[in-house]
Amino acid sequence: MDRLFEVVDQALQLPAEERESYLLEAYAGNAELLAEARRLVAAEVPMDFLEPPSRPGNPDASGPSRGARLGDFELLKEVGRGGMGTVYRARQLSLGRVVAVKVLAGGRRLDPLALERFQREAVAASKLSHSALVSVMASGVEEDCAWFAMPLIEGHDLHAELMEQSIANYGAAILPAFGTPEYTSAVCKQIAHLAEGLEHAHSEGVIHRDVKPRNILIDRHGEMWLADFGLAKSVGDQTITETGALQGTPFYMSPEQTRALRDPIGPRTDVYSLSVVLYELLTLRRPFQGEDLQDLLNKISSGTPEKLRALNTKIPRDLCVICETGMSHRPSDRYETARALAEDLHRFLAGESILAQPLPLARRATRWMAKHPWKTLIPGAAAAVLVTGFLVARAERKRTLQDGILSSIRALTQANDPSPGQLAAAWAALGKVDRGDVPSLRDHPRVLEARSMIEVEIQGRLKSIDEAVLEGKGPRFDSRFGPDLELAPEPAKLVDGIVRANEGAALFPGHAGLEKRAMIAGILPRVDAVVADSLLQGSTAAVYAQLIDPLTGDLSPVSELGPTPVKGMPLSPGIYRFTVVLSDGRFAEIERELEFGSEDQGFTFWPRTQEEIAARCVLVEPESEDFPEGERTPQCWIPQQGALLESFWLSRSELSHGDYLEFLKGTSMEAPGFWLDAGFDAIRMEFTGPNIPVGFDFDRWKTLPCVLIPYAELRLAAEWFGLRVPTHLELEYGHRGSELRLQSSSTGIGEAPSGAQLPVVGRADFTGNPEHGGYYFHVCSQLEPVQLPAARTEPLGLYHPLGNVAEFTSTLALAVSPTITGSRLGHGSGHTVLGVSWLTSTDAASFAVHESCSVEAGHASNVAGLRPAISSSAATISPPR
Repeated sequence: MDRLFEVVDQALQLPAEERESYLLEAYAGNAELLAEARRLVAAEVPMDFLEPPSRPGNPDASGPSRGARLGDFELLKEVGRGGMGTVYRARQLSLGRVVAVKVLAGGRRLDPLALERFQREAVAASKLSHSALVSVMASGVEEDCAWFAMPLIEGHDLHAELMEQSIANYGAAILPAFGTPEYTSAVCKQIAHLAEGLEHAHSEGVIHRDVKPRNILIDRHGEMWLADFGLAKSVGDQTITETGALQGTPFYMSPEQTRALRDPIGPRTDVYSLSVVLYELLTLRRPFQGEDLQDLLNKISSGTPEKLRALNTKIPRDLCVICETGMSHRPSDRYETARALAEDLHRFLAGESILAQPLPLARRATRWMAKHPWKTLIPGAAAAVLVTGFLVARAERKRTLQDGILSSIRALTQANDPSPGQLAAAWAALGKVDRGDVPSLRDHPRVLEARSMIEVEIQGRLKSIDEAVLEGKGPRFDSRFGPDLELAPEPAKLVDGIVRANEGAALFPGHAGLEKRAMIAGILPRVDAVVADSLLQGSTAAVYAQLIDPLTGDLSPVSELGPTPVKGMPLSPGIYRFTVVLSDGRFAEIERELEFGSEDQGFTFWPRTQEEIAARCVLVEPESEDFPEGERTPQCWIPQQGALLESFWLSRSELSHGDYLEFLKGTSMEAPGFWLDAGFDAIRMEFTGPNIPVGFDFDRWKTLPCVLIPYAELRLAAEWFGLRVPTHLELEYGHRGSELRLQSSSTGIGEAPSGAQLPVVGRADFTGNPEHGGYYFHVCSQLEPVQLPAARTEPLGLYHPLGNVAEFTSTLALAVSPTITGSRLGHGSGHTVLGVSWLTSTDAASFAVHESCSVEAGHASNVAGLRPAISSSAATISPPR
């Protein structure tokens, strides 16, 4: 039978005048099959217009030729031909876009019925506008040539897709491979989309009546389009249908279509045909086969297709119920609308409970007995016993289930302040009612009351979640910094919203709104944190986190992330200070910026004792928590009021080359690129080769500040000493003191009036740009040792707060323009750098100098170094036991 229908399919692709000779050749000597093929061809209304031309070299002599113009369209190339018409690739001249133009087949132009059908298709499709439907853009009749234009769908039809899937030719197929979860998901998504398109057509009063794979196109992105409204009819319109005539393709006809005009045709007819297409997509088989046309029609009219899971055990049961409901024999048992079919498919895809239910046992039994009447002659007594026992057991199960549902519902409705457990139990009970487990409870007063209470509860949760997430994601504005300044979001509120969403999704599983809101946790950045094995030494360690306001520097309360190692900890976006405290009192700090969708952040702590910190750093104890007011530059965005400053440790000097060598020896880090270019031997830890300048002093080089090393690598070196990058507040206070002085009163530099020549250590006489090692050594020649006695300042005893190199902070730089009212906070492009360097003119030297320096990967500054710091409060956090 399959061979017969394949021959018929091929015949229907030919012009009408060639079909008879094709059938005679295919069934020469077999009069019975030839007669059946003729009947099938006569019954089929060929609407397959986007198939390969059956005779590419012999176009319709009476049709338009390449280059012909029909209205605003120039025909470029024939791309498909069917029994009703030919399709051309064409260009719309007024807009210059490529479209498809369908022209009525030459042999049918004088056929009034064919012309009316052709024009009916154009009119029906032109009324529709939906992303699942191939619409008509324009139509006309010119010189007895009827045509209409529509979008050109690049791809192939669903019939071709099914063929490729059936032979596992996945290279030519567009959908994922048959049998995979991806295939099932794509099929359900696209069938739901087609159902939504049919719903739109039905709402416009148009019934398609010929939904089948050849009338469904798949574009190159896997999107499906329903085409060919040649058999479409308006509701209540019978002008095109001949009395008793079959309308549609036999394999995809609904039972009422097989009975022609004896049963009305309506939207549920299209629901049936689309469900048959879904059946074929899920099994790669049509639901009904027949020995001949009449046998096929009889099976559709009165038979039951083979169960989906009997053909493909991988099909989920809920999807089987959806498909079988759409294909129900009686229209009243099907989905009432195409939208209802689409909505159940969306519920299935979202993992929610579907609304469709299997046919009741009594209905299935009645259908089975009608189909097999001779098998119902069971001895009456035995049948009565079996039925009675079954009914008693079923009634008992139903009563137990009903009592359990009402008990959960009653507990909710009688509670003044329902507990989470009562809400969850009532939600589960309502789910059983919605599934039809106990249909008699649908309108029960307590069920309705419980449903109302839960709806109020869910809506309240959704509102609070949305408010928290919106406020947490920003943008928000703060009048302290100007009306146009966009501040960072408030991640703590965002996390609160996500937590509420997850709690709601756990209480009310399957609720789409709550589950959608809970999914935001999947894009949160995650953190991995460990303590270096060589330093753990049998101690236990715990990690703590604080959010940093990117503008004011204010810290949130300390939150414990847990013991090390911390693995995959989700956190809201923002700038964080992470602190590790060991049971023996050692500690360390690290700062990182976390962003939505970023890769997981992993870092290692190198904790130190307070004695080790004190040996390198000086304790800075501000006279007041409020940052002092004083003279500042436009680039300084420390707020005049409200910025708080806690005591901290600040390194007496910048990181030196010797410090960096120590870091390299203690880790597996690669030496900086500029070092390697200059001839640094990573094994011997010294410079070799021809780039070394005459008189190069390696010991002196080790005392110089680190420059031409990317920010991220300098930061890691500071962290290896248990320290971190200082904030803008910390470094500015350390440089300038409580008076926020502009210049130094340091030993060896002395007091100097504004504008005087200041003996800044370092020389601004670099004019060339030597390459590779020469460039690196030239920059080094401009520097002085980090602990040069002449560059020590009082009262803190810091070396080089003014000169030699400027110093990085961990604070994001602000984009500032005097021509713009207000400024926006820049994220990630640069950090604030304080002070002046060897490249600064001495008459411009001031502690108030602020610059921005890129921290992008690979960028290395020739003027900026790093003076590490650490909070003194880190030592006060209670260590883990």
